[in-house]
Amino acid sequence: MKKTLITALTLLATVTFAQHKLVGVDNAASMQNVGATMQFMVFTEDPAGPVVPEKSAISIDLKALGFTGKCQIVDLWSGKKVGVFTGTFAPEINRHGARMYKISPIK
Repeated sequence: MKKTLITALTLLATVTFAQHKLVGVDNAASMQNVGATMQFMVFTEDPAGPVVPEKSAISIDLKALGFTGKCQIVDLWSGKKVGVFTGTFAPEINRHGARMYKISPIK
């Protein structure tokens, strides 16, 4: 869904006249009295891109880490066993969040 940022539009210069000078431009430009060029930026979409979701599943390829069979995964901060996984592990991580896990092969 595209969002229009007209309400958040920031004009780079204010086009008003005050004592024969343009407000919002530097002194050299305000003294020019013949043919000036003004550029404005109008955003029809958020220039920062889409909003990141609150949580995202981060897929970890256990085989790429060298684990070929079943693995026991433990959350190191809480000490809780997350479970047994084979192939991939995809915990949901909060935006701006972090997790630390211990991955151990099950023999």
